[in-house]
Amino acid sequence: MLEQALDALLAAAPPLAYPRARELYFRKFSLEHNLGSDHPADGLGNISTFVRMAARQSSAEGAVESPVDPASGAPADAADAEPPEPVLEGFSVVNWDENPIDLHGFAGYLACRWDLHPSTLDPSHETWFRGRGQVAHFYLPEMAIRSTPPCEGQEQ
Repeated sequence: MLEQALDALLAAAPPLAYPRARELYFRKFSLEHNLGSDHPADGLGNISTFVRMAARQSSAEGAVESPVDPASGAPADAADAEPPEPVLEGFSVVNWDENPIDLHGFAGYLACRWDLHPSTLDPSHETWFRGRGQVAHFYLPEMAIRSTPPCEGQEQ
């Protein structure tokens, strides 16, 4: 289900040529946005999962390489260069309720909704939007995805 939600979110995202619009889009629309509300995790609170995108790093030092004009070998004009291809860096999970939850609450939601089991959840002291939304981040290399989520009330 995670892959389907991610594919739908990415398909509706603004084009790469509009990086600011893409950034705003990914901060506004969660993975749950296009899903039905009949999932057992929906009873776990008002929580949303957002993707974190980063520019593809292509050099050994970790910096994005400057585009090169193939004809001359000289650096290409930045205006003519295509923007770097974004890659999925990780996720932010946001609790919209007024009452804060601990990291176990975030982990329980991720396990039930997406069957994600990140080894580390990093709490953030910043809010997600206009002073609201308790945030924790997790990253792709640290998670495992199984085929069916073990939620309360569902048979395994």
